[in-house]
Amino acid sequence: MKTDLIEILYSEKVILDGKRTEQDVTFSVERAARINSLMERKIFNEEFIRELQQRTPYSEIESCYTFIVKTIMSRANRFETIKGKNYHVIVTGELSLKNDTVNDEVFIVLGWPLIKFIDLLNTNALCSSSYDEHFNDSSAVLAAYLNKFRYNQSVNLFSSLYPLSAFKKEQYQLLMMLQQIQTVFILSHELGHLLHPDITGLHGEILSDSDGIQAVYDYTFGNQKLNFYIVIAIMMLFSYLSLADVTTKATHEEKTTAWDNWMDRYDSVYKSLSALELSDKQMALVAGYEKLCGNLDRLCWNDIDSSEA
Repeated sequence: MKTDLIEILYSEKVILDGKRTEQDVTFSVERAARINSLMERKIFNEEFIRELQQRTPYSEIESCYTFIVKTIMSRANRFETIKGKNYHVIVTGELSLKNDTVNDEVFIVLGWPLIKFIDLLNTNALCSSSYDEHFNDSSAVLAAYLNKFRYNQSVNLFSSLYPLSAFKKEQYQLLMMLQQIQTVFILSHELGHLLHPDITGLHGEILSDSDGIQAVYDYTFGNQKLNFYIVIAIMMLFSYLSLADVTTKATHEEKTTAWDNWMDRYDSVYKSLSALELSDKQMALVAGYEKLCGNLDRLCWNDIDSSEA
């Protein structure tokens, strides 16, 4: 057994082991009710609310991700050769995504701060009133994360710049659609690594990206009505992940290498996304989201430029 993996899982998870406080439960109940209202259907039922007090803070999230992995495995034939393994999704307090295997036990480790980083930037994209406001909002998110994870400051990261009350129902439902597609891609990318374990480095990442894209298509049953959402979700996700990766690197050389690698990966993914049919109206909307991605790329390059000796 790989004790280093087990130590990582449970040493990182110590911060999550306590029961929720009464205040935490009250907040979760109120938030669940608000989400039900925004989604116009019952996402969180009474049983979920009753169980909140007995569960550790991330247990329902881990259960949700594990369910998504099982659904991916049932819909994506490309993972047929690895369906016999037992899959576990572990949420930790680090800023990373990774996986490892112990015999037939597969652990996909999701860093909750990185998941929240993606969530925050998705929210900014949907709630900012202008491109300038989006740039400033994203700058604030990035600054907070860098203070905590690059400079090791004691920072309490905010849950959102925009409260749930700022969302219209259509906005929130779009947010949930984007996050679900991004989550399926992230998990499928990690599963992709299991298909070709001997291929590492940039080539391994590009192959796993291809697996992730194809798995998203399979997960959505090839529904062409979802093409637009797949394009913008994956396009924005790559901007988020490259921003987090580049800006947390220590040196100018590491940053530029990371940027170049992400651009190579994006070029490959872009070819797949370009094959999806979109209407003229949808293409115009994609161009608007590309401007938002351009804001994040600008933050990346500002960081790279400031790191030069």
